[in-house]
Amino acid sequence: MRLLFRWLRRGLTLLFIVAVIGGAAYFAFDWTTGIIDEVEFRREQAQRDVKRQETATALAPTIEVESQQLVSHEVVGAGDGSFVEFVTETPASEPTATEPPVESTVSIQTTDLSDDTSPAALHVTQRPTNTAMDTEEPTVIAQAATDTPVPTDTAAPTNTRTATATERPTDTPEPPTAFPTNTQLPTAFPTNTPFPTDTLTPTDTLTPTDTLTPTVTFTPTATFTATVTPPPTLVIEGTYITPIYTPFAPIPLSAELVEDSDDIVNFVLLGSDTTESALGQTDVIIIVSVNKEAETVAMWHLPRDLLVYIPNHTMDRINRAFTLGQQANGPGGGAELMKETILYNFGIEIDFYARVDFSDFQEIITQLGGLTISVDCPITDWRLIDPSTPPELYKDPERIDEFWEEYTLGVGVHELSPYMALWYARSRVTTSDFDRGRRQTDILRAMWRQARENGLFSQVTTLWPQAIEIIDTDMELEDVLSFVPLAISMDLSDIERFNLRSGVHVND
Repeated sequence: MRLLFRWLRRGLTLLFIVAVIGGAAYFAFDWTTGIIDEVEFRREQAQRDVKRQETATALAPTIEVESQQLVSHEVVGAGDGSFVEFVTETPASEPTATEPPVESTVSIQTTDLSDDTSPAALHVTQRPTNTAMDTEEPTVIAQAATDTPVPTDTAAPTNTRTATATERPTDTPEPPTAFPTNTQLPTAFPTNTPFPTDTLTPTDTLTPTDTLTPTVTFTPTATFTATVTPPPTLVIEGTYITPIYTPFAPIPLSAELVEDSDDIVNFVLLGSDTTESALGQTDVIIIVSVNKEAETVAMWHLPRDLLVYIPNHTMDRINRAFTLGQQANGPGGGAELMKETILYNFGIEIDFYARVDFSDFQEIITQLGGLTISVDCPITDWRLIDPSTPPELYKDPERIDEFWEEYTLGVGVHELSPYMALWYARSRVTTSDFDRGRRQTDILRAMWRQARENGLFSQVTTLWPQAIEIIDTDMELEDVLSFVPLAISMDLSDIERFNLRSGVHVND
């Protein structure tokens, strides 16, 4: 024992050392990764700064040239019949904190159109503000509309600084110098209203020669995509193929196999809603599970309108599976498709099936000598006054009152004729399909009890040829004989029934 504790202590110590080494290694890895990421980030930031500096250096000459070309030239008509020409000289650069602001000189030349005297000149000096001019206003020339140009040989006063002394940009067009010479002017001029006759538009457009293009594009290395799991619509497994019709509801996943034991044998009992072996729909679906080892029987009723997936078809009512199989694959195909439907939706593997119609069921009740049934709830429904009435008569809607009557089967034990046994099994005017399933399982238990009391199980070999004329089944005589001992020895308490409940097991 001491040796065991010693080895246990050594093991725990070793485990602790390994954990410490692993934690230290993880911390070192995380720390190193952080340093590498920070270095990479700073390197990329330095590259962006270099690109900004190169761009600023490349654009500096262009900006300097633009700042030297900010000259405004304007000629405006005065209200007294003269023209005033404004020529503004703009400093090439803004004054700094240590230099005095540069004066801006505006030369005003007035031309009096009322006589032939030379234009007078005014000299105005303006002090610029500290705000740099960012845009160059277009030059507008306004003159009066006359027919004779004004003489151009009139000399300007010598003490006036004219526009010729101002250096203009080479790409700015000169304003026209010719003026009308006609001395006969209109008798009245609009006060302070210029008459534009020609508008000069700059012909050269400054276009940047260098375009800054990012050389490094950061692309996310990982994209997060939201994963949405839609409801299953075509969940087909094994030998199943894609449905031939588009499902109107999601197809559920195939159910897991409920059991896999040779001692359990499953039957499906089917009742057709027709007479004389017509195809029709499946009005009754009851699964009977026989446990040979436990010597018990369980019955489960499936509502005929239960919505399930019919393999290789689509979502549909379960009572259509047999008909679809017969139509697609011929005799035997209906039973196989019903078995596959139950296996896919409920995980129950069906070994045998048995199917009867209205006429077959009444014939079986006749062979039993009627049906003795215990009724625990009164049932009211319409029934034929005379069951032997031909269908072409009692199906006439104008003669319903002649052949039909409303009948109530009260609580108690009743001896039912073949027709009334069928009426009791099918009635649902005042009850639901779930209640009808419960009554149908009660009928099966009553039929088993009467068959055992009448000794029919011991006559299986004799009755079998007659039985297969009435019942459509894939069982052989040997299969039936293997269940005879259990059918004779069982007690009524060994037969259980199960039914679905609306709002609990299924939705309406």
